[in-house]
Amino acid sequence: QWEIIKTIFDYSKHLIVTVGDPKQAIYKFRGGDIGTYLKAKKDSQETYFLNDNYRSSSELMKIINKLYEKGLSKSKLEYKPLNCKTKIKNQAISSFENPLEIIEFNKKETNIEKLTSDYVINLINNNKEINLNSIAIITRTNSQSEALKISLEKYQIPLSIVSKKSIFETEACELIILFINCLINPNSNRSLSIFATSKFIEAKIEDIDSDKPNNLISRISIFFKSSLNNLSDEGFISIFNDLIISFNSVSIIRDIKLYDNLFYLSELIESKLNENNFNIFLVYDWLLNELDPNKRICIGDEYIERNNYINSGINISTIHSSKGLEYEVVIYPYLWNQTDSFNGPIWKDSKNKELIFNIDYLCKSIKDIKNEYLKEDLKENERLIYVALTRAKYKIVIFKEIEESENNLLNNLLSNLKNEYNYLKKIDNINIKKLENHKNINYFSIDTKKIKKNSN
Repeated sequence: QWEIIKTIFDYSKHLIVTVGDPKQAIYKFRGGDIGTYLKAKKDSQETYFLNDNYRSSSELMKIINKLYEKGLSKSKLEYKPLNCKTKIKNQAISSFENPLEIIEFNKKETNIEKLTSDYVINLINNNKEINLNSIAIITRTNSQSEALKISLEKYQIPLSIVSKKSIFETEACELIILFINCLINPNSNRSLSIFATSKFIEAKIEDIDSDKPNNLISRISIFFKSSLNNLSDEGFISIFNDLIISFNSVSIIRDIKLYDNLFYLSELIESKLNENNFNIFLVYDWLLNELDPNKRICIGDEYIERNNYINSGINISTIHSSKGLEYEVVIYPYLWNQTDSFNGPIWKDSKNKELIFNIDYLCKSIKDIKNEYLKEDLKENERLIYVALTRAKYKIVIFKEIEESENNLLNNLLSNLKNEYNYLKKIDNINIKKLENHKNINYFSIDTKKIKKNSN
């Protein structure tokens, strides 16, 4: 893309202004290349810096500036201290005594999801003025988000899942596949039976096995035969809506997010049908292709699952989904947990600019490429932590696994504070508490007043 832009806009004839932050380059899995950005910056004639921060409080900004005063060393990126320009809007939340809290735990002895849930409950109980929408729990992976969701739901804590997941990776897409499969196979008892037990109808086994002439399977079959004949006249969205109404799909109607995603997918399918002369078979093949992330063509924000509904509750989000967002209080249960490394079988040789297919990543050539992958993973992990820690307005809460040896990035980062203020060594610099039902866990709070005093 950058090569195309440079070709179109000749430097000598046009002014090109580019805006970017290499510290937030976290999309290597999509082909994002930080090297391209750095080269573009090197080629530029003038470089300006945006040094004013309009998000975080002054107390939190002091800590972020201290954490990154040495820059992002693995990525070889400098960090310029930011000036706080925030105007306090919520006195209740901004009055937190400690803008940074660190919770040390041992993963062998402690369930991290249970510990996080306990912390959240204590946070809510001790801060009655907090709006739940202002709290976020940021994870590394979708599976971690799901585990936290299950844990918090046990306590009936309202939740709002923030996602930038592809629409093709949702439950709605699975249901749409079932729908189209029946549309093109209206006589298949197997397809119709699977459809009948899905959320569309949620039929019981006895309803499916009935020998009555007008049984459920017969009615579903008739519906799809009629819909297939009328597809080009009525359109996909119309027949899909007719099904929801005809069979009173309660679980779908009550689930606003699922409902939104289903009809957004219906719009995409309607558009594809128009492009392909209403050939449902071609569109079905297109949809199956989009299920595979490696073959997927439809990418970008227009293919992200819908979040148009209002859902009041604590936000749960991955780091990637949180990019560009902000919250008053942010909790990080998994920053210590580094993402698993890539093991092929398709490898990108950046040096020779070629793709290599090899399942044996222990052979010499692949081993060298894998080592490069590991180095790049370490750099991106460093930038992921930076993106995560800069989402908060007033308070960040970091969970630190005391025996974690695989990922030292977080430990090294926090040592910037430890070495400067020695707060973890001096008991008078640490406000120690005990979390309920977790007597083996130390709960540290950095006193920013002492930080200010020591820095003077």
